[in-house]
Order: sequence, then structure tokens, then C-alpha cells
Amino acid sequence: MNGRTARATGVNANLLLIDSTIDLSAHSTDSGQDYNHSFTAGIGADSGGHVDIQGGSITASGSKRSVGMQANDGGSIRASDVQITTHNHFGHAVQVYRNPSEEEVTTHIELDRVSIETLGENYSLGVQVANKGASLSMTDTDIITAGTASSGVEVFNGARAELFKGTITTKGDAAAGVRVYGGNLGSGAAIVNGTQIRTRGSYASGVLAGDAAEPTSGVVNVSNVDIATLGERASGFEVAHGSSLSSTASSVHTEGERAHGVYVHKGGSATLNGSSLSADGLHSYGLYASGSDSTISASDTNVITHGIRGYGVFADEGGVISLEGGAITTANSTGKGTQNGDGSRAYALYASGDESRITTQGGSEIETLGQRAYGAYADHGGHIELNDATITTHGFMAYGLYANYEGSTIDANNVSITTTGEVGDGVWAWNGVVNLNGGSITVGGEPNSNYPHEVANGLVAVGGTESEAQGTINANGARIITMGANSAGVVAGARNGSEPVSGSINLTGSWVEVQGEKSVAARVNYGGTLNATDSTMHSIQSHGIVMTDDATVHLVGTDVESAKASLVSNFNASGQTQNIIIGSGSTLTTNDGTLLQVNRSSAGMDGLVNLTLQAGSNSRGDIIDLDGLSPDTPTRTGKTNFTVDSGASWVGLVRGINDVNMEDEASFVDEGGAPIAGNVTAGENSTIVFNNGATIGGGVSTGTGTRGVFNGVTRVGGDIVGTGSALSFNGLADIGGSVSARSRTSIAFSVIEPTVIGGDVQLDQGSSLSGGSQTAPITIGGNAKVNSGSTLGGNLFVAGALSGDGGVLSPGNSIGVHSYATNAGFSGAYTAEINSAGLSDLIIVRDGDFDLSGIDLTIAQENGNGGYLLNHAYTILRTETGDLVSEFASENLDPTSFANARIKLDPAQYGQKVVKVSLSVDETNIEKSSWSSNQHAVYQGVISAGAENP
Repeated sequence: MNGRTARATGVNANLLLIDSTIDLSAHSTDSGQDYNHSFTAGIGADSGGHVDIQGGSITASGSKRSVGMQANDGGSIRASDVQITTHNHFGHAVQVYRNPSEEEVTTHIELDRVSIETLGENYSLGVQVANKGASLSMTDTDIITAGTASSGVEVFNGARAELFKGTITTKGDAAAGVRVYGGNLGSGAAIVNGTQIRTRGSYASGVLAGDAAEPTSGVVNVSNVDIATLGERASGFEVAHGSSLSSTASSVHTEGERAHGVYVHKGGSATLNGSSLSADGLHSYGLYASGSDSTISASDTNVITHGIRGYGVFADEGGVISLEGGAITTANSTGKGTQNGDGSRAYALYASGDESRITTQGGSEIETLGQRAYGAYADHGGHIELNDATITTHGFMAYGLYANYEGSTIDANNVSITTTGEVGDGVWAWNGVVNLNGGSITVGGEPNSNYPHEVANGLVAVGGTESEAQGTINANGARIITMGANSAGVVAGARNGSEPVSGSINLTGSWVEVQGEKSVAARVNYGGTLNATDSTMHSIQSHGIVMTDDATVHLVGTDVESAKASLVSNFNASGQTQNIIIGSGSTLTTNDGTLLQVNRSSAGMDGLVNLTLQAGSNSRGDIIDLDGLSPDTPTRTGKTNFTVDSGASWVGLVRGINDVNMEDEASFVDEGGAPIAGNVTAGENSTIVFNNGATIGGGVSTGTGTRGVFNGVTRVGGDIVGTGSALSFNGLADIGGSVSARSRTSIAFSVIEPTVIGGDVQLDQGSSLSGGSQTAPITIGGNAKVNSGSTLGGNLFVAGALSGDGGVLSPGNSIGVHSYATNAGFSGAYTAEINSAGLSDLIIVRDGDFDLSGIDLTIAQENGNGGYLLNHAYTILRTETGDLVSEFASENLDPTSFANARIKLDPAQYGQKVVKVSLSVDETNIEKSSWSSNQHAVYQGVISAGAENP
């Protein structure tokens, strides 16, 4: 029991051994229970005793716990240039032990240039330092252990150890180079400087602070340490159970499946500065923090992994990792550039689980080489924050950033992302959220050369279903460039196999440019949403924004520049709606002449597009929606509704769309004249111009101050309603419905081409209508009603009745004719123009009587200066089958055109069916008694001529 070959015990007991050879063999008679016996030792010191051993060797063997040397309670040993070998399990080479139940006393061993080897098959430590008060200092000492769980140095329960240089080699499973843990007296602590540590075996560790066998905390500070492990699930540094580790300028290399450079779990913490980590093995990680309160902080630290599914930095189940500067590389190149089986499947940064977090700052450099090797991946609620970092990926389908699953978030602040491999998207959000603040995304890859030929995109937000959240990407001040063919700068929504999955992308102050053939600035699909504010979207070779099935696009202060159509709407399924809002400050004028192209499959014929140009926007190009339309099928269920809001500007043509709506101060210029299936509606102070005709299936409605110009052939299926507007139709006009005007609206139809109005005409509140000619009058299929100071002019053939209260009838555009079927009670005024050719305006009532008692008659010169004939009977009104009833309420000359004229209007000549008027000289107040004969002759000549004002 506790036998010692040489022992110094008691205060002032000193033992000096020089070049001694100690061979200890202790055996137990209790087979199988020898590990319960107390230790035997080659050298012992206790109770203030001290041993100094210089040179020589100690060999311990046997079935008992035979150790090389042991310092107990208050003892101390100094050993230099000694070879220590133990052969038995539990046979530690060196032990510093202080009895925890006794008074704390300093117990210490110092090793200098000592060589240690333990050969026991199980738990044979190089050095054990146990319990507070025990300590070890070790310099240039080499340790080799062979057995399972046989660590090089073990420190626990408040004990302390300092290692300087030297080497530690372990060969057994679960053996650590340095192992520290705690106890009731506190944490074991070790300082390791310049030591080389090599382990070979599964679950082995270079440095282990706290483990499952002893779930208590230890403290380790290492610097300039060189660690290499070989074995499954081995770790360079493993820190757990509240332990802490600090590493400066150290290097770690692990080789083996699930072998990690730094593994922190169960509340451990590790701090690294200027260190380097290399992990080479399947599922091997550089930095790995798992569990709540488990943290790693690394500055200027370089991490490289070489294995399949190698993780550079992994925060799991609440683990937190902070990086400052340094570099993270996943170097497995399987699938670099092009597809190669399942590829490397590596992750430079990976945060998985609620509260798991990775933060980088200070210019960290991240690079991945292989297929599906992602720069930063947040999963199942994980959070990654990158500040001033660079990310470069080279593999097939190797994305720069990826936020997967609801609650996962990546914040990238001033991050530069470059991908070069095929299908190497810049940023993905599947159910998760990615926030980009500044920085750049450059995607250089081409499509997959194999089926299904996926493409390389800039930003991709997907994953939304009825039960799962959309992926969301918010980009503020970001610059996105793609170079490959068929790519998209941004993608909101896609298909996951056959299932549509939606996403949302929000751009603010960002730039999107796509350079490749058939590459578009944006794709918005299957319920996806794109919001862009103060941004630019540029497609060098193809379309701007392409939408498929349900989609929402809202642009504010955003320019879309494209080689082809600015907007493309595709409908491949039934019951789909696309809402497109071009907001204030947005410009869509650079395209191939097409603003919106709508494409429909047979299933998508009922799809609805609502395109709104809001105030302050400027758009140019045609709006085309022709699929499913033909001469035999002029309509379909699906529609494109076009709204131009107040202050918006548009120039182009429309073909096959439904409604056009313009709010106040909008500008709408249609260059084509293609059909509009629905209505054209304009608010106040807007401009509507159809330069090449118009075919409008519905009606036209205009607000106060709006100007409408219809050049070419105009066909309107519904009504025309003007309020305070000015409308001019400069070609053939075919109006299927009625025409109504109020609030001083003026409507001018062509005086050359025919005009047909299928319904009624009603003028109110000072409005006017003109147009037609005597050979081609405006044909009105319904009634004509003129009220409240409005003027019904032009040449008219009215199939219905004349009525109104307070209106003015003024046929012609100069001399003209109104022909009405009947009179239904008109009261107001009739201004009849006459000229020097003996012609006059004429109103005809073809059927029934015409009561004149409520009408004031005014005779005016044609166009104000057309002259007149004296004593000539002008026919101004006629009935055909009915009679005239009563006389005009008043008869007057127009005071403007007859100003200063010595002419009077003779009393009207009322016949049964005709009213005629004549003019004669008004000699009232003319004094002729003093005239000469010559003056009388001239006067008579003028009177005889009668064609000019005297």
C-alpha cells in the first residue's frame, strides 16, 4: 500500500538522485480488483519532503497502480533528464496529488527534459495533477501514452499545470494530449506554450477541457501549440461543461470522420487569436459550438476543411461563434465548377437551431471550392451576421449565402460575394430571411450543362406555401451582377419539383445587372413579390422583369432598362393574378418598344394582369396581350387592366388589353391603336393621345382639365363621358354607346370623316359638341339633349328626339344642318348663322310638331364675318310631317357679328312648316337731308349690293 522505492517525507527531508535506475514491479493478489489499491511509486515526496532526480530512469510495472513518481500533500519533486516508463493500466508516469479532504498545502512537481512513456492499456496518464494546491511545471518534456483514455497531462479540481515546449503523443481512443476539468475545489487549469501534441485514436483530443466522464469545468490557455489528431470524432480542442480555453498563435490539424478542430459544447467557451485550424475528414468541422452558452471567439484565425461535408464554422443548438478577420476555407474540390455526383456538400459558416449564431467582422475571408459548398448557411432558426467579409465559392450549385427554414436569418453588411461555378447562386432564402446592407454579389457561373439545366442567379427567395413562410431577401445598397446565360438578377418564387413555392425580395438603393444571353433582371413567380425602391434593374440582352402565374411587382423610384420587353407576364395555370405597380420616380423607357408582353397558355387564358403607372412614373412601350384572341374569338376571360395614375406618363400602343385607367395629371400616348377590351378612364388634368386609331371595347371617361386626342379610326364600344374635358376625334369615329358632356366639356368630331354615335347625346353645364359635314353628318342613334348653356353644334342626323332646357342649338361648324326625328320639348336658344351667299343654318324636325315658344332666336354672321344679304329670305327651320307651333320667344341679331351695322332683323316669317328670316336697312337715326346727290347715289348703291355692312 502506497509503497515507494525512494521517498522524502517531512519538512526538510531532501533526497538527491543522480543517474539512478529505479525498476518497480508491484503486483496485486486480488485479481481483477487491483485498480482499487492505492498507488505504488518509484519516487515519492510528501509532507514537505523534496526529491531532486537528475538523469537516470524509472520503470514501473505490475498489476497494482504503479506510477513512476508521485508528490503527495506538501511534497515536491524536481526531475530533469529522466526516462519514466510505466506498463500497467492506471499506471501514471507522474502524479501530483493533494488530498482534498486535508488542509491545502502546496504540492508540486517540476519536469525538465523528461521523457515519459506509459504502456498500460487503459487510463495510464503521462502526468496527473490532482486537487487544489497541486501543481506542475513542465519544460521540454516528451510524453507518449498508448492506452485508452490515457491522456498526456491531466489536471483537475483546482490543480494547476504549466507546460513549455516539449511533445505529447497519445495513441489510444479517448486520450487527450492535455485534459483539464473541475471539482469541488474549482477548475483545473493548464497553461501550454509551444508544445507539440499528437493524438491517434477515436474521440481523442489535443486539449480537452471538461468531458462526459468528468462533466465539470477546466481552464486552459495555450499559445504556439501545434496539435495534430488522427481518428474518428477526435478534436484539436474540446471544451465543455463550463470550461474555457484560450489559444494564441496555435495550429490544429485533425484527420478522421467527424474530427473537429475546435469542439465547444455544453456551455464551454473558447477564444482563439492568430491560430490556424485544419480538419480533414468526412463531416469534420473547423470550429464547432453546440448547445446554449457554448461560445467560440476567434480573431485572425484561419480555418480550412478538406473533407466531404466539412464545416468550416458550425454553431449548433444555441452555440455562438464570433469571428474577427481570419479566413475560412472548405477545400474539398469535388464538384468544383461543374457537377460531380453529390459533390463536397461543405459549409464555410453554418448556424443551425434557435439562438445559434455566427458573427464575423474585420474583413473575414470565406472561400469554398466544391459542389454545394456554401459560404454561409443559416438553418432551422440559426442566425449569421457578416460584417465587411468576402465570400467566394467555386463549386457547382455553391451559393454564397443561404437562409433555410423559418426563423433562420443572415445579415450581411458590406459583404462581397463572388460565385464562379455552374448554378452558383449568390444568395438563397428558403423560408428564411437574408438582409443585405451594401456589398456586392457577382455570379459568374453558367447553367448546368446537364438536365434539368438549372441556372445561376443573383438573389433567390423561395419556399413559401400555404403552411410555410416565404423566403425573404432585403437588399439595401447592394450591387448584384450575373454573367451567365439564362440567369436572373433576382428570383422571387420558383418551383420545387412540381410544387410552386413563393418568395419575397425587397430592393432599396440597389443595382441589378444581368449580362448573359437570355438573362433577365428579375423573375417573380408563383405568388412571389418584388418590391424595388430607388434601384436600377438592367438586362443587357433580354427582358427586364418576367412574371409567371401569381406575382406582385411594386417599383418606386426604380429604373428598368432592358434590351427586350421591360415586363413579361406568363400565365401557365388558371385563376392567377399579377399586380404590377410602377410607382413615383420609376422609369421604364429603355426597351425594345414593348413595355408589357403577356403570354398565355391554354390553362392561363383567365389570368388577370393589373398594370398601374403611378404619379411621377415615366414609361414607354407597347402593352400586348393577344394570346387567345382572334377575329373569331375577340374576347376571353383573362384581362389586362391598365391604369395610368395622376402625374404618370406613358407612350406606346395597347393590343388585347382590358381597361386603361388614368388618375389625375397622367399622360397616356398610344402609338398603335390595337384593341382595348375594356374601358379607358382618365382623371383630372391628364393627357390621352391615340396616334394611330383606337379600338376600345368599353367606354371612355375623362375628368376636369383632361385633354384627349384620337387620331385615326376610333371605335368605342361603350359610352363617352366627359367632365370638364376637351376631346377631339380626328378621324372616323364609331361610338357604340352614348356621349355625355358636362362642366364645360368640349367634344369635337371630324368634319371630314364619318361619325356614328349609337346612343344618346347629352350636353350639360356649358359643354359643346361639334363636327360632321352636311354631306357626312354626325349620326346619332338615340336622342339629343342640350341643357344649361351647353351648345350642340356640328352637322347632325339624329334618329331620336331633341330635348333640353337652357341649351343652345348651333348647327354646323360654319353653315350646317341639324335633323331630328322629333321634338320632345326643347327650350333654350337657337343661334342661326347666315352668310353673303344666301345660305343659313337649318334645323329639321322630320316627324311631329315643333313648339318654338320656349326658344330664343339669334341671327349671326357665319363665323362672325360671313356677310349677309338684305331683303333675302333665309330658311332656318323646317318640319316635314308635323307643323310649327307658336313663334320664337324672342328674335334678335347677334350683337357681336352685327356690331355697328345699320341693319335690322325683320320679323320672322312663320309658315305652317317653315320659318324664314330676312334683314333690312335700319334707317333709324340716319339724317340724309344734308347729303349731296353724290352721297345719296353711293348710299343707294350700298343698299342695293346688300352683301356688306354699310
